[in-house]
Amino acid sequence: MSEILSPVGSYETLLAALDSGADAVYFGSKHFSARQNATNISEEEIPDLVFECHKRGVKAYQAINTLFFDDERKMVEAELERAAAAGVDGLIIQDAGVLRLARECIPEMPLHASTQLTIHSPSGAKIAKRLGFKRVVLSRECTLGQIEEIVRTGIETEVFVHGALCMSVSGQCYLSAMLGSRSANRGLCAGACRLPFSVDKSKDDYALSLKDLCALDRLETLKEIGVTSFKIEGRMKRPEYVAAATAECRRSLYEGRFNKQLLRDVFSRDGFTNGYIENKIDGDMFGHRQKEDVLSAKDTFSAIHEEYKNPFKRNVVSFSFKGYVGENASLQATDSEGKSVTVYGERLEKARRNTPNSDIINRQLSKLGDTIYSLGEVKIYTSDDAFIPVSMINSLRRQAVDELDKIRAEQITFVKRFKNSDIKLPEKVASAHTLRIRAQRAQQLERIDLSQVELVCLPLSEAQHSGISKEKLCVTLDRFMVDESVTKAEIDKAIAAGITHFLAQNIAHLELLKDKDVTVHAGFGMNITNSYSLDELSKLGVADAELSLELTDRKISSLKGNIRCGVAVYGKLPLMLLRNCPIKAKKNSCKGCQKKLVDRKGKTFTISCHKGKGYFELLNADTLYLLDKRIDTDFSVIFLSDETDVEAAEIVDRYFSKELPDGDFTRGLYYRGIF
Repeated sequence: MSEILSPVGSYETLLAALDSGADAVYFGSKHFSARQNATNISEEEIPDLVFECHKRGVKAYQAINTLFFDDERKMVEAELERAAAAGVDGLIIQDAGVLRLARECIPEMPLHASTQLTIHSPSGAKIAKRLGFKRVVLSRECTLGQIEEIVRTGIETEVFVHGALCMSVSGQCYLSAMLGSRSANRGLCAGACRLPFSVDKSKDDYALSLKDLCALDRLETLKEIGVTSFKIEGRMKRPEYVAAATAECRRSLYEGRFNKQLLRDVFSRDGFTNGYIENKIDGDMFGHRQKEDVLSAKDTFSAIHEEYKNPFKRNVVSFSFKGYVGENASLQATDSEGKSVTVYGERLEKARRNTPNSDIINRQLSKLGDTIYSLGEVKIYTSDDAFIPVSMINSLRRQAVDELDKIRAEQITFVKRFKNSDIKLPEKVASAHTLRIRAQRAQQLERIDLSQVELVCLPLSEAQHSGISKEKLCVTLDRFMVDESVTKAEIDKAIAAGITHFLAQNIAHLELLKDKDVTVHAGFGMNITNSYSLDELSKLGVADAELSLELTDRKISSLKGNIRCGVAVYGKLPLMLLRNCPIKAKKNSCKGCQKKLVDRKGKTFTISCHKGKGYFELLNADTLYLLDKRIDTDFSVIFLSDETDVEAAEIVDRYFSKELPDGDFTRGLYYRGIF
């Protein structure tokens, strides 16, 4: 049975989700949540949230799904301990270091791989399973075919079916961080992609804004495929949005219909799209929030609020009331699963005159409107000569229902054992600093003295005919794999050609390279920000790693462990990983493409085209320049995008001479950092 998984950004949205029929909810606390701008759940509220869920038979998953820094380890462990003590049903995790700590501190806790891990292929699911994940939250960019392939690996799958679509593949966006130090990987995305970006300098163009996803018409297909969980996005949305999305998702799943217009009225960006799932990636997927969208929402909220203010009936309760003169009244409540409680009232006196007690008792016991129960069978054992106050019947009903709620919650609330981690990492051993180059074309390297360069990273199509010695040559694997078999074939072809170095840019690559006699290097897209993530990569056979683009020089200097690390020191860095080219979407053609986008301030961003592989990259408008610096790492990486061979050689010369920058440039986040 597939679950309907609803977002919770506050306690009010929790009740909206529960009272609209959610089977499970996911929430974040005030720390390490990818939606830091939501109200979120306080430390004190987490046990109450779990109780409210569990009494209904609903699961509660906590998102601890942002990156952390070494000096935050104790905070992470405290967050894990609270989740364990509250009986949370699972943790949603992005950071490899959090994964490491969770496995050590709470080995009993089910772990879910966040969509921020960019899992979109069978090998990604397989390595997630090997790492200890029970479930994977798939990239929103997956097609039905890809989803089906991943389901066949045997791991639980969670698929987004409604809500906002990011332009960038989740976990691979650095736009907000680079432009305003607000990191999406730290839960503080400023939504810069929703601002005007144009292909042809049109002021009203929103070339990086996608419509919201609505795949509720595909739930039956997804269920047949074997998807475990249907996920609704929206932890920053209003309770009315959560209520409507949950209720319509349930209606679609169980009745085969849903009110799409209602969902559009509640929130949309000029309508909805289902392009990725249907593999129809085109201009119809784009849209932005307009005045009409806002006006339609205002008229809809009050009606929705009326719908969800009464609890969703989760169970049937039957009552057995006993009340005779001279005895204490009692009320037994039994739910449809056989759970039962008995509560007692006061000793009953003889009535002054006979009263038809059965009618009164029946009427009062049926008042279950504010509970999760509908009324089943009522048995009454009493006589008309007993004085039974109405207030006592109401009190017994409330007590019985409360006690039944507690029993229901207790039976599915599993407090997990917690122990502090005992990870001790060695101090970093200094090594000779080296230079690496990541290029798009072999021709860019022709004027460079490669004896000064430790490693050259190229796509396989360029590497195999480059003439560069195999000891220095590294194949750059695709950041997104539309067809994983293509990547498998490329790896085999490279190995057959004698190439032994590979740059892994997705955790799936680590699975594809497992058990092969090659050296694996991890790219910046692995989002490494702490020593524990580095150590986890090392255990997976990674020789060295490019660190996150979001680390400062101070945080880099404090890293520990025996794995070599490097940082980007030059280049127009990739700020977004895209599946839908905004230029082609606008022009409906690649003809005459200049590969440029312009923002509202007039800055020009380059689109790096990998259309043959099914993805694109948005490059920063400003060039990173740290050639005059030596960040405290083991190697520096120069990124070449559209530079000529002459320009590339000059860049390398500047690196060795530590030449100061001139013209427009950026120092990236190495000194200003992120929030």
